Amino acid sequence: MFRLLELTLHGWDLWPAVRVPLDADVVLVSGPNGSGKTTLRDAVRQLLNAPKLSSKRRLQHYLRRPDQPALIRAVVSNLPDGRGKPPFARERITAEEVTLACALVPASGGAPEKRFAVLPGRTTAEALQARLLNSREWYPPERYARVLENAGVSRSLMAVLAFEQGRT
Repeated sequence: MFRLLELTLHGWDLWPAVRVPLDADVVLVSGPNGSGKTTLRDAVRQLLNAPKLSSKRRLQHYLRRPDQPALIRAVVSNLPDGRGKPPFARERITAEEVTLACALVPASGGAPEKRFAVLPGRTTAEALQARLLNSREWYPPERYARVLENAGVSRSLMAVLAFEQGRT
């Protein structure tokens, strides 16, 4: 399976553009109540196409600018596993790093449209926006879920992501 190396958020909740390095063996996120820990976790949940957000949160909660999409981008490792295959080999991506991206595009009917991309290397936010917002070269959630499953994202990992604070 791949490893998260870096997470960037654009237009997510009330935050300005933010970059979170995740390339250490252990990453600790701490802060007082209301500082954004759950907001950060929900961004990772969206990027990994998890089935739900934290309790009492809705996706619209994170789109505070109704006319602007939110972009969640992660750089992940793509190093060969024990069988010698990189996680994204089925997507024909052999670069050592891969960019995963999720754009949440506001829709008139309520819930935003989710668009995903998987690209070799470190793709810039501008290039991702062009692909996810101005073209049809993106994955719908069902196709992206298969890509992640092929890359090693398991149901057990999704179960861990679904844990709520105080219930672990």
